[in-house]
Amino acid sequence: MIDRLSDKSVGLLFSCEPALRRWLSRRVDGFDLDDLVQESLVAAWQAWPSFKANSSLSTWLYGIAKRRLWNYYRSGKAKPPLLELDGPRAVELAGDRCGDGETRFVDSLCLDCLIERLRDDERALFELFYRRRRSVAEIAKSLCLPEGTVKYRLFALRARLRAGLRV
Repeated sequence: MIDRLSDKSVGLLFSCEPALRRWLSRRVDGFDLDDLVQESLVAAWQAWPSFKANSSLSTWLYGIAKRRLWNYYRSGKAKPPLLELDGPRAVELAGDRCGDGETRFVDSLCLDCLIERLRDDERALFELFYRRRRSVAEIAKSLCLPEGTVKYRLFALRARLRAGLRV
């Protein structure tokens, strides 16, 4: 393990700064961008002893930046990007369809973070409709519910995800 105070650890963290800045710039801009990048790097430096190298350094750093970004969204200074959840094949963050693989990976982490915070029944519905691509009729039959109830629950689920689970 590399000591937190070593030049090597600081160099490793700052080598990820351009990619981190690029990822955050798709979500915020101006002084807020600079603040979030700086807060993320400082938090990573403080948490350096907890880095176990079970994942890559950039993945670990993106996780820290993602939490800082959601705290920023929760503060009300900005709104998170809307989720396009209108069809089973449209589960991605708006505006990143042309993004690079790194952006798609980090955005999927953001989506996974939102999904983790769903109730069990909502998570099961998300899984059936968006990941397993089951129709409303198939879901209704498997859950022994009317189709209208499934449609309403999907509507409520989309609204909750779009609001960033602030409800």
